[in-house]
Amino acid sequence: MDLGVALKLLRDVGNDEAQEAAARALVLFAVDDCNKAVIAAAGSVPLLVDLVEHGSVGAKEQACWALTNLAVNPCLRRVIAEASGVETLLLAVVEDDGSDLCQAMAAAALANMAWDDDTAAIIMGMGAIDALVDLERSGSALVKEMVAWALGNLACSSPDVRLALAGAGAIPPLIELLRSGTYGARARAGRALAVLTSHMAEKEGILARYRCRRLCPRYGCLSGSLRGSPRQAPLLAGYLRWPRSEPPGL
Repeated sequence: MDLGVALKLLRDVGNDEAQEAAARALVLFAVDDCNKAVIAAAGSVPLLVDLVEHGSVGAKEQACWALTNLAVNPCLRRVIAEASGVETLLLAVVEDDGSDLCQAMAAAALANMAWDDDTAAIIMGMGAIDALVDLERSGSALVKEMVAWALGNLACSSPDVRLALAGAGAIPPLIELLRSGTYGARARAGRALAVLTSHMAEKEGILARYRCRRLCPRYGCLSGSLRGSPRQAPLLAGYLRWPRSEPPGL
């Protein structure tokens, strides 16, 4: 399927099979920067957001994945936000429709959206922290991995966000994921914790009790070297699939 056909099929509202196939194709097309521009110019971002909200389970999965890849582009992050994408993706993360992939890719899209302070503020304004922390405790292994990525990027946005994450109880489930998660999950949890604890001097009374260095030496090394570090590079999910190499910045 070429890009033009995929964009046409995406507009076939009501045809779940066609829209799912179109979104699946856009997952891979959206890896390329030139294709991102074509997809956006065709007005496909609102259609993908609508598909996340109203499509079949399979279509939702692929639409979340496509938005994850599109959200690598700073301009498209704003387009997604203007199309109510943050709200829709957050609902997709929170609502359990039986698809771990849908929840995980929605979380991955939010992680990429959180790369910018403006879009991170929108995510925070939607009350995302409690929902994400709950999923970090109770989600599947795949969902926990992507939520850890989102929490790590959100933690970079401001001291207030880091305090809110700590207050919402984000640190204990991240520690547990660091101890027992998959390789990719441990890497993302480690970096999220490192960002949080590297700023412990801001409110030592809140964060010092967690003393994560005593619980995980690798985590301690990270937290000592990431003060002021940038967010992790956005995830190209369609290209990297589920990466098992060390994420950027670690």
